[in-house]
Amino acid sequence: METLFLYLFVLIILFIALSRPALGFWLSLSLFFDPGGFFMGYFDSNLIGPVNVSDAFFGIMTIAYFVRIKKGKVKCDRKFLLFFRYCVFLIVYFIISYGYIIPVLNGNDTFRLFLLKERNTLYGIFILWFVYYFANHGLIVHYKILVYTAAVVLSMYLLGLVFGGYIVPITSFSRYVGEDVMRIGMLSYGLFQAVLPLSLVVLMINPHLRKIPVRKLLYFASLLLVIVYLLTLTRRTYINLIATIVFAVFVINKVIHIRKGIRRLIIALGFVFVVLTFLFPDYRKYSGDLYRDVYLLLSTGEDTRGRSDYRLSRTGDMEIVKDYIREKPWFGQGFTWMNWDEKVERANKGDRFARAWDAAQEVPVYYMVFSKGIIGLLVYTPVYIIIIYSLVSMYRKIRKYNLSLFQNHQIVLLFSLFLIVSYILEFTVKAYSLYGDVGSPRFMVNAGLMFSILAYLNKEYEIEKDPDTSTSYR
Repeated sequence: METLFLYLFVLIILFIALSRPALGFWLSLSLFFDPGGFFMGYFDSNLIGPVNVSDAFFGIMTIAYFVRIKKGKVKCDRKFLLFFRYCVFLIVYFIISYGYIIPVLNGNDTFRLFLLKERNTLYGIFILWFVYYFANHGLIVHYKILVYTAAVVLSMYLLGLVFGGYIVPITSFSRYVGEDVMRIGMLSYGLFQAVLPLSLVVLMINPHLRKIPVRKLLYFASLLLVIVYLLTLTRRTYINLIATIVFAVFVINKVIHIRKGIRRLIIALGFVFVVLTFLFPDYRKYSGDLYRDVYLLLSTGEDTRGRSDYRLSRTGDMEIVKDYIREKPWFGQGFTWMNWDEKVERANKGDRFARAWDAAQEVPVYYMVFSKGIIGLLVYTPVYIIIIYSLVSMYRKIRKYNLSLFQNHQIVLLFSLFLIVSYILEFTVKAYSLYGDVGSPRFMVNAGLMFSILAYLNKEYEIEKDPDTSTSYR
């Protein structure tokens, strides 16, 4: 019955893609990331043999692209083509070196398994191209899908927590060993975590974004997302939450004066506090305690319980990581067959390599050198150089142009500021994911959006002189 439902659902999305390719593409892209974790939690996601739901949605994205391209192609920006070609080179390097040569040299012939387990990374290069193409034809559909998905999924999730009878799958475990404080989280956020920085931008420069649709629903979804974040009792999530607000205020203030926007932000945060107190009174105290732990860890190296963190001290399992790096510094360990569950299980049983792999993934740059070596680090670094250069170019153009330019294309201003804030987070508080995410579908989505918006900004003078020269970003 579950498989039949999945087949029917996939066929509905396919029909939408054939009749309305833009809507079908953005829907498929959202579902590819499993918002809410429904496929992961409730269904056997394999449809036929090794083909799973993500494969099906990637296939629908591809179909939507070929249906839409018959109606008109998009001239690619030179910077995007440079980035795209380098990413193609990275994928080839990733397959040949990381997936085949290094494992064989290490005595592991796992190439077929590599192609099966890493196919989402291989999809990434196509997703980059597809997102760039469809974003050039408009971002409103993508924006609305993000907002509606977040509002619906987060509402169902919190209703399940408050009244029982969970609709959205949850994961829960103890925050501290031997204590009853529980961390509660979702299996997957999909792409809708974007609603928080998007809502901060809209909230703080509201007068300049009055044409943005479903703004109240965006605020509602963001309110729910912040509450969900607080319930996770995860230090990393708490740091990301504060950093998102701080960086959003900083970036937006550089573009436009936002004194009234900051007042609106303070009121919104106060409202979050009231709702959290009313619905989950215990977690108001837990949240405060966790923020004290974060402060003490960063300032003294130990939390309120006198415990340190190996990710900050670089001790414990990080010593094992350093040993493996010293053994194979140039090309790293290569592809490893264990998935996350197997890795954790083996690490808990004392498997030395599993412990090293688990620890390396938590620390900036270490995982890249551990898995792909110094050569891999050097090969992947130009991707970030191109992105940083492009972000600086985007920022300068936004500051240079009169905001009146964006009045007919406010979605461009919204996503421009959103992307700048998102990438600042990636290079600071989310630095632990640097290099590990390069080439992943999620990484490629933001890259495609960024280069699409840059292409628009490069054409802005033509658009300003003759609005009929472009119909993008409706």
